[in-house]
Amino acid sequence: MMLRRPPRRFGSPVQHADEGTGERAACRRQTVSSRSVWTGNRVRGRLLGDACCTDFSRPMLLSTLDRYKDAGLLVLRVGLGLSMMVHGAPKLFGGPAGWEQLGSYAGFPFLPTLFGFFGGIFEFGGGLLFAAGLLFRPACVALLVTMLTALLTHLRGGDGFNDYSHALELAFVFAGLLFVGPGRFSVDEQLGERRGGY
Repeated sequence: MMLRRPPRRFGSPVQHADEGTGERAACRRQTVSSRSVWTGNRVRGRLLGDACCTDFSRPMLLSTLDRYKDAGLLVLRVGLGLSMMVHGAPKLFGGPAGWEQLGSYAGFPFLPTLFGFFGGIFEFGGGLLFAAGLLFRPACVALLVTMLTALLTHLRGGDGFNDYSHALELAFVFAGLLFVGPGRFSVDEQLGERRGGY
């Protein structure tokens, strides 16, 4: 008849011979946990095994870009804003004939010249304000309206996705940035700092 060793209970002071004592034994009894402490661009964890309980710090290269979020918003604003100005310039400076054609094409049978003029203002002026970060959220609204109008125009004309996808994508971009804001490198932010809040 074989004698079976009673199972080891949690918290029991009994130790196996190969466990050792002291710090190494305590380390080997540790379980791997998911608790990692993120501090800026460094992550700290615990290594278990022969070199258990060894702290390590490893720089996270890409995470260092977090501190440049405002610079990223600046690049996004200037790039998109200038692009919208280039698209809007011929519409705004096309004169009454161009405004009427634009308004009629966009589906405004009533006062097409007026609506065409506002379309040029929204696209060119909105792009300028967007790039500078001045009246940023009103500019986002103007550009969002412009993109939604272009989207509806394509859909009414029966165009495919490849034709209206550009307007759809930019509509999502301007809608999202409406909540994000212009960032620190903007006229709105500078005016807000001088006035004690904007």
